[in-house]
Amino acid sequence: MRYSLLSRFQGAFLGAAAGVVLGAGCQGRSKAQLQQLRPGVGGRGFGPDSSGRGSQAADLGRLAVAGAESLIQCGVLNVSGWDGSEELSRASGTVGARAAGICLPVALFNHENQEKLLSHLHGAALSVRASRAASEGVLAVGCALAMALKEKLDPQTLIPQTIACLEDAGAVNTATAEQLVRVESLLQLRAGLEMAVEQLGRGEAVARAAVGRGAGGSWPESASVALAFYCFLSTPEDIRLSVMRAVRAGVEPMLTGMLTGALSGAYNSTAGMPAAWRVALSLPAGTTSLRELWGVAGAAEILQLAARLFAAWSGVYQPAEAGIELCRWGAVAAPDLIRPR
Repeated sequence: MRYSLLSRFQGAFLGAAAGVVLGAGCQGRSKAQLQQLRPGVGGRGFGPDSSGRGSQAADLGRLAVAGAESLIQCGVLNVSGWDGSEELSRASGTVGARAAGICLPVALFNHENQEKLLSHLHGAALSVRASRAASEGVLAVGCALAMALKEKLDPQTLIPQTIACLEDAGAVNTATAEQLVRVESLLQLRAGLEMAVEQLGRGEAVARAAVGRGAGGSWPESASVALAFYCFLSTPEDIRLSVMRAVRAGVEPMLTGMLTGALSGAYNSTAGMPAAWRVALSLPAGTTSLRELWGVAGAAEILQLAARLFAAWSGVYQPAEAGIELCRWGAVAAPDLIRPR
């Protein structure tokens, strides 16, 4: 085992947070501006010059946090309890973007059982009335995250593995499979980012024409998933480069950045997170964006949330009170199995 499961949980959350914050700085930029933009750590802090409030993906982080808290406290995702609450009232994005927001904690919490994983992800997507295309995107990302957590993710075979996972569940249509196959072709050709955006956008247009605009979902909901796979698999060992390319693609940067960051973070764990990013996310200059987009004070709070979710998955009696150290050194076992010496 290269990395601990806890570090993968935390890496997925931290990578997703970095992707959203960096994506907010690219939101609403023209193609020319994106080509000149170098988002990252600088004198103005981590990431954005703007909050990304006009984005369809706004408040993805808040939904991820709320979903994790629900799983920690109840053991299930209780979206019905959010009606009229701050989590959903602030989430101004499309239902597909909402489904992507709650995909992360659900996928982590149910990663060990494929049947349960697909069932719970599908239920989460239905709870926010996501389109079929958006639901399949959530399932695809969830399958990839589960493979990363179980250390079964091979970048060379991830696309066919993901398609097979969805086909086994009967949850994939031709349009979704074609988009993923197109990603694999682009990777084999070593296509650049600009060509990837053009080709995946063309595939999205065909998909919408085939299934109808209402059922097919909007551009960000489905193309962001394909771009996230492309950016991650282009440089699987380099989370910084993967996320940077994702947010500079110009296709709903916050959503694409979050999905790419989650995939890369789960694969590379916290060990692969750039030290400068972690420091910037913890400094006062960098916490403003996290507080606004995720509702947390900094990176330490995100790591703590991931640790408590890991504790709940492990079966800790009171996961809501668990801390990072407890999860790292504690033990969970059947009664009388572990005894004092």
